[in-house]
Amino acid sequence: MAEPLRSLPFTYDDYLLLPEDSPRCELIEGKLRRTPASTVTHQTLLGRLFATIFNFLGTSPIGTVLFAPTDVVLSETTSFSPTSCLSPGSIGIESPRMAFTVLPTW
Repeated sequence: MAEPLRSLPFTYDDYLLLPEDSPRCELIEGKLRRTPASTVTHQTLLGRLFATIFNFLGTSPIGTVLFAPTDVVLSETTSFSPTSCLSPGSIGIESPRMAFTVLPTW
């Protein structure tokens, strides 16, 4: 029998314990939120946007453009998986899932 996840608030470490085949979730302020799949229109537009940014970065290497799944970790209790994102400069990839941490500047 599987052990239940601990009570709220969930942390990014708890999120990493979810099975790879679990429904798509994001961690928002310590709560797991199930997120639906993107629509075909969204994916089509995203592909065009990705290609444009990728081509721009070929001549102006100011960052890295990533497709999902990529976890953006804002804090110990908040992370989300945007369908794409642009990270300035080089990023460190963490295991076991692709992730990078966004440090607040305030």
